[in-house]
Parts: sequence; C-alpha cells; structure tokens
Amino acid sequence: MSTDADKALNRARGRRLVAAREQLKLPTAQAAAVFLKVPYDSYVQHERGERGMTRKVQAYAAKLGVEEAWLLWGKNAPDWAQPDLDVSPEERAGGADHNLRAWRLHAAMSVEDLAGALEVPVEVVRAWEDGSTDLSEKWLRKIAQVFDATPGSILDVDPASAPPGLLTLWRDTAVQQRETARRLQALNARATG
Repeated sequence: MSTDADKALNRARGRRLVAAREQLKLPTAQAAAVFLKVPYDSYVQHERGERGMTRKVQAYAAKLGVEEAWLLWGKNAPDWAQPDLDVSPEERAGGADHNLRAWRLHAAMSVEDLAGALEVPVEVVRAWEDGSTDLSEKWLRKIAQVFDATPGSILDVDPASAPPGLLTLWRDTAVQQRETARRLQALNARATG
C-alpha cells in the first residue's frame, strides 16, 4: 500500500521524467515511449506518478541523458533543470502548520531517512508531517540540526521559496549557534568541574 509520501515522491519523479523528455524535444509521452522502446502504458504511468519507476530508472536515465539520482531523488540535477520540478506547493505543505515536509523534500530525504537521522519511528515523522502530532521545541531543535537550519526556519519558511542566499545564511547561523552552544557547555563544564 502506498503512503501519501510515496505518492508525492512518484509524482515528483514523474515531473522530472517529463522535464527530461521535453529537454530532448520529445513532445508527448507516446514519442518518449517509442524513443525509449518501452510500453506506452507503463511509461505514461511513470510520467503521471501513478507508478514507481525504480526498475526502469537506469534505462530511462541512460537514454534521456540524465543521472539516475536526479530522476529518483532530484540530486545532481542537470543545468537545465528547474528546482520546482520536485514537488508541487500543495505536496510540500502537508497537513501541518510548519514546513517539516518541505525541508525534508528539499534535502531529498525520505521519511525513513529522516526517522533514521532522528532515531525515531517512521510513524512519528509521518504524524509530525501530517499535523496529527505537534512538534515539540526539543524535536524542532533536533530537526533543525539535521537540515543545518534554524528552528524558526523549519516553522516559517518553505526552502523552495527562499532565496538561495537566505538558505546559506540560515545554515551558517545554525552552525554558529551550535558551535557557540558547544563552547558554552565546555566552559560550564570547566567552571563546575
């Protein structure tokens, strides 16, 4: 059974597949199926995000001149690729009053990847993302560390809509804050020890 996250991931992959097809001036899914020598029904389901394409990704990538990692995860994008191909604004928002899902998708992480990084069950991350469980301050800080962001940016900003310079500023700020906290802990340990 596919989860909402799986469906969103398949739709994002489909949008990248369409972009690669259009870059090669293949005007329709039918033309791409002929070019790729695959059944039309299977190919069009991949483009629409109705079906996972992991079995075909190697062949698609080779013939379309893109990297497998881009088709699957949006990594190593070709120069011509638009960053907004990955996920629609509706999919990025999820059901919560924060931007955790958008940050996870921006980092090209699966729900399982984030759960592993935080050492929590996958169901916990899904509950945070769909808004059925509130994000505590403690977890917000830990999540911000995973994304080299600030807790406030996780709450208030979709990284896809933020200027790249602002993301760099947040990352640098988050790193500086962690370094300052580490130094303060070390000084405190020396003073009390």
